[in-house]
Amino acid sequence: MKLNHARIFTHLPLLTLLLALLPLCSCTGAGEETSPEERARMSARNDARAIINREWPDTLSLAEAAGVLKDSAEAIFAARGHPELSKTYDAAFDSTVRTVLKRRKTEAGDSK
Repeated sequence: MKLNHARIFTHLPLLTLLLALLPLCSCTGAGEETSPEERARMSARNDARAIINREWPDTLSLAEAAGVLKDSAEAIFAARGHPELSKTYDAAFDSTVRTVLKRRKTEAGDSK
């Protein structure tokens, strides 16, 4: 996917916020330590919900923002020495997006 640099700057505030929140997913509130895989899944679910619940002018903008976010997460995992977690992140991100969109479609059909 070729990135449009002008669009990246449009999504920069959202990306910055999400990347700032990534370290906060290091453990649960009860003081229990979570595995790196579970932290990657939790981060992906939160990022997917944040991006899918935002208003987008078109689906291309949404797809580009999701791509930038996933690429950034991959870079973060690689920098932390866990490049294998990017697959876990991607799978959870994609699964959450599909689930949310499916649920919205079902709810929209029920309201008719």
